[in-house]
Amino acid sequence: MLGGLHLQGREFAERALRLHPNSADVRTACGWSFSFGGEPETALEHFEVARRLSPLDPRAFLTQTATASANFFLRRFEETVDWSTRVLQQKPTWVPALRYRAAALAHLGHTEDARADITQLLAHQPACTLGWLTVYKFRHPWMQALFSEGLRLAGLPE
Repeated sequence: MLGGLHLQGREFAERALRLHPNSADVRTACGWSFSFGGEPETALEHFEVARRLSPLDPRAFLTQTATASANFFLRRFEETVDWSTRVLQQKPTWVPALRYRAAALAHLGHTEDARADITQLLAHQPACTLGWLTVYKFRHPWMQALFSEGLRLAGLPE
């Protein structure tokens, strides 16, 4: 993700994939780069390969969270809820999954469920606000707007 240097991140991801195409960790890390870089479909391809390469990975929640994120930016909110729910079944306090699920639920109009996720999120990360989340540097402004609007609808404070 490289703090918003998306083209450089893409270069690094492509290099890493040439060097280690059979590493689930590399596939997941590179997928995050593609997702934040505005290429969620490409990201999903890498997350799928990562899951196949390491089907019993004890850190599968990382790839599953990433899959939720990519689906979110494809506006596949039901899939986002499904993937983030899988994560939360394994790690109930995993804040990134709570954020994506809350935003997706809010976009689906399930405001009460989204607010419950925000309550849980704030219990584990009290400093999380919409302003704080600007540390995430998505390539396209629409991505930040979509994420922020979902979290705003879910009740995350400014």
